[in-house]
Amino acid sequence: HNQVVIDKFIYWHAIDRMSCCHLIMSFDMISKEFMEICLTGSLLADTHLELCICKLKESLVVIQYEWHTDLPDISIWMMDNGDLKSFENIYTIKSNISYVPILEVLEFNKNEEAIVKITKELDEEDEHELLVYEPNSQCINYLGMSVEGSSFFVSSYTGTLLLLDTECAEST
Repeated sequence: HNQVVIDKFIYWHAIDRMSCCHLIMSFDMISKEFMEICLTGSLLADTHLELCICKLKESLVVIQYEWHTDLPDISIWMMDNGDLKSFENIYTIKSNISYVPILEVLEFNKNEEAIVKITKELDEEDEHELLVYEPNSQCINYLGMSVEGSSFFVSSYTGTLLLLDTECAEST
């Protein structure tokens, strides 16, 4: 994920070209101000780590991929109580769990479980499967959905009703 919208903020992941450090930029849609969120600890680590951002329960989440072999360990970091300078590691998905090659976290469900994608290499096209990783039990459950080829997209959905013109809304 390259950008996330939470409340009145748009967040996106960036890399400081001077220091080669990861950071998160935010834009306040009300005040129209930009802000830089400096990451700390292992999230600040140099750019050989892959980071992306996501939303979980109206909080900003940083997903950190640390490549040891051809499969990553995936750490899930959640913003701690809205504090832009504090991210808590809520869990890590080890690459060797259940001998399933987890390659990417796509989203999260309402129970903080990661919806992940695995890829099986086939003769002609790759096959992608959706699974759910349960952090408490460290178990993986197949969702029974697979897609062949390279086209694959999953996104969360929140139903909202936005009334832009209240006079029009009152007259109906």
